[in-house]
Amino acid sequence: MNTAGNLTPANLLVENRIAEQFVAELAKALHQNGMASDELEQNVLQLAQQLGLEVSVFATPTSIFFCFGQADHDRTLMFRVTPADIDLGRLNELQTLQRDVVDRRLTVREGRARLPQLLQQSPRYGFWISSLAFAWASGAATILFRGGLNEWMVTLSLGMLIGCYGGLLQRYPRMARTYAPLSALLAALIPYFVGAFLQPLSLEVVTLGSLVVLLPGLTLTIAINELATQNLAAGTARLFGGLVLLMTLGFGVAMGSSLGQQLTATPTGVAPVQLGTEYWYLAIATAPLAFAILFRAQARDFIPITLTCWAGFTISQIASGFLVPVISGAAGSFSVGLIGSIYARLTNRSSSTLAVPGLVFLVPGSIGFRSIQVLLLNDVDTAVRGAFDMFMVAISLVSGLLVAYSLLPATSLLRRND
Repeated sequence: MNTAGNLTPANLLVENRIAEQFVAELAKALHQNGMASDELEQNVLQLAQQLGLEVSVFATPTSIFFCFGQADHDRTLMFRVTPADIDLGRLNELQTLQRDVVDRRLTVREGRARLPQLLQQSPRYGFWISSLAFAWASGAATILFRGGLNEWMVTLSLGMLIGCYGGLLQRYPRMARTYAPLSALLAALIPYFVGAFLQPLSLEVVTLGSLVVLLPGLTLTIAINELATQNLAAGTARLFGGLVLLMTLGFGVAMGSSLGQQLTATPTGVAPVQLGTEYWYLAIATAPLAFAILFRAQARDFIPITLTCWAGFTISQIASGFLVPVISGAAGSFSVGLIGSIYARLTNRSSSTLAVPGLVFLVPGSIGFRSIQVLLLNDVDTAVRGAFDMFMVAISLVSGLLVAYSLLPATSLLRRND
């Protein structure tokens, strides 16, 4: 390390080993809390340089490889990483710890000792708050999908049920793999029974709104971004992971719909009675807070997240009036990326704090989900067209982000001073 002025060679080797372990453990923690592979690799290289280490790093969604030192005296580490949900609050805490070590406010030993304490903290928001945020995000999405009062009430209840189920699965990790298919089955089956007593009820809008939080639109967008930045292994793995999740949700919906049609006589294809425009604006105004809670953002970021979501969505809607939909999505993501970069530079926080929730309003998850639904109905042409539209929208969002980060890199004041 570059701080070891009078250390003996043996002590210097020990200090380097501790620094290497800190870099590796911090990188694993960042990865587990949602940092994308390309950003993670850049972060590791910068941190290692600041600590006077030589390292090569290769990250995928499920593993990280480190090679410290030169070719003739290298040391290789490998971590198996289980993909987890994005935790924006913890990402910022981990990066604050990183800055404290780099700025010498903490020694490497102290930073490594504090790292497990950060990771062992209880979730930022409890069971009921997270479940309510899931329900409210689902209800707001239903209004944005032009659902009516009946659809909103049913979706709100289903969102609460699915959110509670996801919270319970945190206590039983072995059952976590059942979350996506079983949630999709319930989101498709229960509306059939409710629709037997409550009409008019659009089953399709209820199902889509109930599952909007689980749709992998953000995952697919991150995968396209990794592919565009030449992180081919990570991007390919994440892309196929997102597609498998999409197909799993589609399978669960197909099973639930089939059972509903067999067990009930509820009509399908019912058009919802749309709510007034004021409810649509209410959904736009409140949905960002729900997603901020779901992404476990810190309370200090709620207002910036909300303003960023409004800005990206509004610019995208305005651009769609005189541009093709693909380009209007790029305009929205460009504004989100630019705001995220400015926020990162001014506050020394991660640009993902604003960029991730801002992209949620723009990602093409619902398009892909509908393409899987029609594919299961043997409408191959419509399914292929929907999948193509999904990828084009994702590429447009990534293009807007890349242009924004090229004009104003998402670099904190700390990195620019270095």
